[in-house]
Amino acid sequence: SEVRNIYPNAKIHVTQISKIKFISIVNSEAGTRLICIRGNSNVKNWLVSMDAELVKGFLGDIKIHSGFLKGALEVYDSLAFKEIMRSKTSLGKQGNNLPLQNIILGHSMGGAIAVLLAKKMQMEGHLVKEVVTFAQPMITNSEGVSSMKSVPLLRVGLDRDVVIYLPGQELGYKHMGQKLEFDSYNFRFFEDSSRDNQPWSPPETREP
Repeated sequence: SEVRNIYPNAKIHVTQISKIKFISIVNSEAGTRLICIRGNSNVKNWLVSMDAELVKGFLGDIKIHSGFLKGALEVYDSLAFKEIMRSKTSLGKQGNNLPLQNIILGHSMGGAIAVLLAKKMQMEGHLVKEVVTFAQPMITNSEGVSSMKSVPLLRVGLDRDVVIYLPGQELGYKHMGQKLEFDSYNFRFFEDSSRDNQPWSPPETREP
């Protein structure tokens, strides 16, 4: 109800198996389609996050976090998502068809799924303008990072948040994209994820 008070045309959906909630908002005049995936909120969501084996998926031999892969495909293959994505264009003010610009958001588990959804959408010919995630865990290895460079990703996180270092570099995982990091007093912007691809250490021990 709070979402719909601000965005009256918002559509809210929940997948059948893993109960992943996502919201879609289409602004036809602006030619944008916003998709937001909620983070962990129930036991089935947590089972998705905890299934951390690296397995092959829709990127050929590239390995992806098993739970996030299944969650992303569950969202992508749902009837609700197929209905949302039925069109790749919107009618502009001058009556001409314009490519719909997709903006994908997600928090925690939802952020990991957002990145994979964005890549899947690109492969299906959809225009992905921006992907913004909050407290997003890792989703793939170094080979996967290279193959997903086309995803315009900005990760937002707190400097003391251990979640962004999970499932862990020791298991072969790597982060990708740019990073906007906040602490109690300030923020820092990083052009790449090299800093987050090191083992976690207390913020006071890191280089500024």
